[in-house]
Amino acid sequence: VCYAPADWHLTLHFIESVPERPLDAWAAALAVPFTPFRLPLGRPELWPHGLAVLCPMVDPAPLLALQAELALALQAIGVRTDLRTFRPHLTLARHAGQAQVPAQPAALDWSVRSYALMQSTGQPDARYRLLQQFDANSGPARRP
Repeated sequence: VCYAPADWHLTLHFIESVPERPLDAWAAALAVPFTPFRLPLGRPELWPHGLAVLCPMVDPAPLLALQAELALALQAIGVRTDLRTFRPHLTLARHAGQAQVPAQPAALDWSVRSYALMQSTGQPDARYRLLQQFDANSGPARRP
């Protein structure tokens, strides 16, 4: 199952069980300032269970700082975060166990100026729904 570019994202934190609270409360809690950065993706990997991913060539310090700050923000409102080491990646396909890593992968250079609170829909044609977007250094930006 290949992911369409519209579904491409990098998960900073997966929130499995969501406590009930108004969206305004989530927006206020998760609005952490960060420095915009470039994310150079270009290292393809096949992970267990048939997951084809594209990993960063380097993990930019602002990305790691944003992920850590969001962990603290989530913990402050009682949301448990994954204790495993953060492994930034872009999921390209699931059930790709027979895929082969390309010899000459194409590089993708993302300019990161915002992050978002998303909801998984479980629908293949629109996998995610935007709940709130946060712009660098300015907090909540927009809702759908």
